[in-house]
This record gives sequence, C-alpha cells and structure tokens, in this order.
Amino acid sequence: MNDYASAAQFLKITSQLRRSRYLSDARIVLPDQSSYDVHKLLLAGGSDFFKSLFTFNQDAQANPRQDEKPDYYVSPLDRKSFHQVLNWIYSRDLILTEENVALLLKEAQYLDCREVIEQCVIYITDELRAENAIGVGRFAEQYHNSELLTKSSRFVRYAFVRVAEHEEFIHLDVDELESLLSDDGLNAQEQEVWNATMRWLMNNDSAFFPRLITKIRIGLFMHDFFKCIFLNDMDYFRPLDSATDSLLNDAKTYYRILECIADETSPLATPTFALPRLSQDVLLAFGGWSDGAACGEMESYDVRADRWTRIPFDDTLLRRAYLGTAVIGSKVYLIGGTNGETFIKGTTCFDVEQQKFTASASMHTGRCYLCVAVHNGYIYAIGGFDGRTRLKTMERFDPGTNQWSKMAPMGASRSDAGSATVCGDIYVVGGFDGNSRLASVEAYSTRSNRWRRVKTMSKGLAGVSCVSLNDELYVLGGYDGEKRQTSCAKYNPKLRKWTRIPNMTTARSNFSAVVIEGMIMVIGGYDGNGTTDLVECFDPASSRWFSSSDLRTPKSALSACVISGIHLSSSALSAFAYPDRDKLPEEKRFYERGLMQDNFYANDSEPLAYLN
Repeated sequence: MNDYASAAQFLKITSQLRRSRYLSDARIVLPDQSSYDVHKLLLAGGSDFFKSLFTFNQDAQANPRQDEKPDYYVSPLDRKSFHQVLNWIYSRDLILTEENVALLLKEAQYLDCREVIEQCVIYITDELRAENAIGVGRFAEQYHNSELLTKSSRFVRYAFVRVAEHEEFIHLDVDELESLLSDDGLNAQEQEVWNATMRWLMNNDSAFFPRLITKIRIGLFMHDFFKCIFLNDMDYFRPLDSATDSLLNDAKTYYRILECIADETSPLATPTFALPRLSQDVLLAFGGWSDGAACGEMESYDVRADRWTRIPFDDTLLRRAYLGTAVIGSKVYLIGGTNGETFIKGTTCFDVEQQKFTASASMHTGRCYLCVAVHNGYIYAIGGFDGRTRLKTMERFDPGTNQWSKMAPMGASRSDAGSATVCGDIYVVGGFDGNSRLASVEAYSTRSNRWRRVKTMSKGLAGVSCVSLNDELYVLGGYDGEKRQTSCAKYNPKLRKWTRIPNMTTARSNFSAVVIEGMIMVIGGYDGNGTTDLVECFDPASSRWFSSSDLRTPKSALSACVISGIHLSSSALSAFAYPDRDKLPEEKRFYERGLMQDNFYANDSEPLAYLN
C-alpha cells in the first residue's frame, strides 16, 4: 500500500471514529451546552490550542464525569466555523467559499490550527483582485496574519495601476498612501503614479499634497507630460509652500539639463526624484549564437532603467544556442538547443529566487530550433532539428514529477518555427521542413491532445518569433528564403483573421520576443549581415515601435523570458536590477558627447527611464 492509500485509509478510520464516537476520550462543550465527543490525540495533533488545553489545563478546565470522559469548555468565535475545523482535523475535508473563508480563518487562528490557516490563506491569495487587495491587507493586519499581509501588500504594489482604479484606493488614509508611494518596488510608470495620486487628492484633502509630492519621482516623467500636464496640475494646489516650490524649481532645472545634456561639462548626479524604481519583473536572455559560436551568457534587462546587465551563466550544459525557455512561477527551464556539435536533450532549471541552476529530466529527443510553450503548469517542446531530420514530435514536461511524456505530433515536420499559447491553445507558426519555408499554422488543443490546421500566413517564413497579447497571436520578422523580414502580423483566433501591424525598424530572424508591461519587445537576432544587439518595443495602444537599449553582446538564436515579480522577493529583484541606476544621466551625457567608454552603457535612443 502506497503512502497516499495509507493516508486515505487513516482518514476513513478517523471519520468513522468521529461518527460512532468509539474510543472518544473527551467532550468539547460549547457555551450553548451543545457538545462534541472527541479524541484528544487527533485534536492535539491538528491544533496547538487543543494540545495546550488537553496537556496543561486539565485541572482547571476538565470536569471528570462518572464515565471518566472529561468535559472541556470552549468558546469558539463562530460555531459553524468551529465545526468545520473539527471536520478538517478528522477528515481533511474543507469547503471554502467567499462567504465563509474570513470567519474560518479567524476561527482557525483562534484554535491555532495551522493547516486550516494555510488553506484559507491559499484560497484568499488565489482570490486577490485589484478591487479587494487593500481590504484583504487590512483584514490580515487586524488578525495578525503576517503571511496574508505580505502577499496582499505585494499584490497592491505589483498591480498598483489597476488597484488605483478602484474604490478601496481612494479610501486609503494618507499614511497608507504615503508608504505606498515611498516604496521603491511600486510597479508603475511615474505618470501613472501621479495620476493615481491626483485621483486620491481629488477625493480627499488636497492639504496633503506637499506631503505626497515628495514621494513621487517627478524626474522620470516624459518631458511633454511634465510640461503640459504635471505643471498645469500644480495650479490646483497653488499657492505652494516653499519646500514644494523649491522641489519644482529643481525639477525644471533637471529637465532643462536633460535637453542639452551633451553640453554639460561636469558630472551629473541623479537627484532622488529621478532615481528609477526597482523593476518588478525580471527579463532574462539566455545563450545564443555570437562570433561564430554558441555563447554561455545570460543578460538581464531592467525595464525601469532601460539597461541590460551581463550576468555570469552557470548552466550545467554551458554554451548553447537555438534553445527554448519556459517559465513556471519563479523558475526558468532551459530546454534543448545546440552547442554547435551536440543536439541537446537536457533540461536545466534556473531558480530566479535562489539564483541557482539544477539539472532536470532530459527529453526523449535532442532538439534545437525547437518551439517551447507553457500551458496550465506544463511545458511543451515542439518540433525542431535533431541533427538528421526536421521533427514533428512533441513532448510535455511535468515539473511536479520531473518527467517528459510524448504527446500527439504535429501534422507537419518543422524546425525554426515560432510558437505561443493563445486562449488555451498552442499555436505553431511557419518554420522549415528541410526543403522549404512554411506558411502553414497549426494549433494544439491541450484538452483533446489534437492538432488542427489554422488559416495560413501570406508567405512561408522561418526564424519567426511569436508572442501572445490580448488574446491575439503576434508573428514577427523571420526569413522567407531571400531576405530577413521587418514585417509583422497578428492573428485573432475568434475572428480567424490575420491583420498586418507596423513593421519593425530592423529586419531580423532567429531573435527572441517577449511581452513586458503590455508591450512586445524583440531582442537581437540575425539581420542578414550578422548578429545584432538591437532591441525595439511595440506598443499596441499607439501601434508604434520604439527603440530600447542594446544588448551587451550582439547575438542570434537566444531565448528570452519574463519572470513575474509577483513570485519574487525584493532581494531577488535587486539581484537582477541594473547596478548603476544612480548614474543614468551621466551615462547619457557621456554617450551624447561621444565619450561612451566600456564602463558606461547606453544606446542612441533616449532611455526609457526618461520616458516613464
């Protein structure tokens, strides 16, 4: 009998004991004189409250009866919740709903039943929403649940822009708001922080303005926003106190310096009001092909500073290119690829929180030029090239069991394709079958384990990159057999329709693409002449491409991914932040004067830090 069967049998026995009252050795009596015949050992094992009650207070609380089964008087906070806790101890059966979870958590804390507390916290955490997160935090603080308070506070900081749209936000007291605005981990562009603060001030006392303005990084606004919106908003608060007036004058001076920064001759320090906040997502780019060989390099992108940082790469498989990456929680899985000689079966797990690499199970087939997708906690490795043939096979990895399983193959063999998960289905686009570049598209249903054909692209492409955004499939760049492409399109699964979107600035294939802060970022690749370090971003709201800072090393065949900061501690986020965030204006000055040295790093576009 395995452990699961043994546990199930034990719970069956304990449930029978409770129903029959057989072998019960105590009676719990409530204030209304209702009672429960119980088993001390079971209750003491499930609740420290009962353990203390039965162990240390027998003389004070027990009243021996003639049948020698003592009574213990307990005053629960809520009788129904008390009954549910007892039910959990005996049967591990717990039904949680929005209506009962708060009362049940209070009761479980009163009874010191840690397993029920844990179940309640998991349930509430799963139900955290922008409209209730502040209230959940106050509830957690009131009942001294530090774990729930930490998780709700983290959610409020991470989803600040959405939280600020709801009623709970305007009912924050000024101390709570000041603390939130002061947090270096507040996940928002600074214009959004200002707009949220204005909304709060319009619904509260504007006299708090001088206190709150010092917590906003007003040196990180877009220049037009500062001049046309922020300074106009100031009229609402005039006359300004001397400290606020001085702050605004310093900010105006700072923006004037940025406009003609190349003319500055002395070093430019970053004022506190222009220091970027800590990026709340981690973007990592692994491996790739550079200088004619696979590289063992990892780069981290700081979206707030708009800078890449080279990080030592300690993968057990070392150098690899044409690999795939997948993110599950705080872990990144590096899958397949090639070092130029071997076609890799191995999977490596990089724990972003712990910053450690460990080996995971190998695939059944070594493959590079593969597609990797994630759905519902599983990782899918699709197609690719094994050194001899283009593959149509697919494998699925279960991180919980550390096993790869063979799944239904695609209809067509393809390597160098693009893939993304959209509305629960995995789409594989284009690729190379050994003879030609494919225009065909296939979609895999994770529910039925079956593939279906999807409306084709206008032409065959290999080396494309795909992302999913707003329930649409974006297909970017690629190679048509003659030249690298700047063209991009998106596919709407509901309408079954392809639509062109604006072209990228740089033609590229074999690059990586991710979605970060609602924008699509394309990274590196091959431009027809060589590997490129160029990076650009597409904003769907404005339908425009913007330059971003360059990679530290030009490379193609890399794989990038985004790890949500909601899963990470502040220390982990700091480990991947740009280390010289306080030197960004000085870097900009050096670059624009043509003096950029190896110890500084910037690109020819205005850093996003100044556009936030």
